[in-house]
Amino acid sequence: SPDPASRRSGLARMQVPPDAIDSTDAIDSTNATNAIDAAAQKRLARGSLVGRYIVLSHLGSGGMGMVYAAYDPELERTVALKLLRPGRGQESDPQAASARMLREARALARVSHPNVVTIHDVGRSGDQIFLSMERIQGETLRKWLGRGPRRLG
Repeated sequence: SPDPASRRSGLARMQVPPDAIDSTDAIDSTNATNAIDAAAQKRLARGSLVGRYIVLSHLGSGGMGMVYAAYDPELERTVALKLLRPGRGQESDPQAASARMLREARALARVSHPNVVTIHDVGRSGDQIFLSMERIQGETLRKWLGRGPRRLG
């Protein structure tokens, strides 16, 4: 695996299509790092590398993980990247939490349904596991529910 300095210079040569970026800000390749271990302390910076993925922006956080918009330069597409938040979720043991996330990915990968997100990839970077998933444009569940009562059926 290349060292962070060579990864940064590689990122500087990568061309991220403008339509893959949510804002007009360019990716700062000087800040690009294999920064998955930093996720334990704070959000990943724009331009950080997680495996082959380039972080574009933070999308949200839940009880178990943080989700980022990221660019996949190999397949030239934007994805949602889910990372474990160490010490969060039901398991305080990082190995147990990683195993749970891997079970989640395997279960989702077996399902093909328009209302279930597609899993593209599972990977490890350092001691962390990440999921690369279909990125869906739209509003959050909280915002959708906040628009008023919903009927079943």
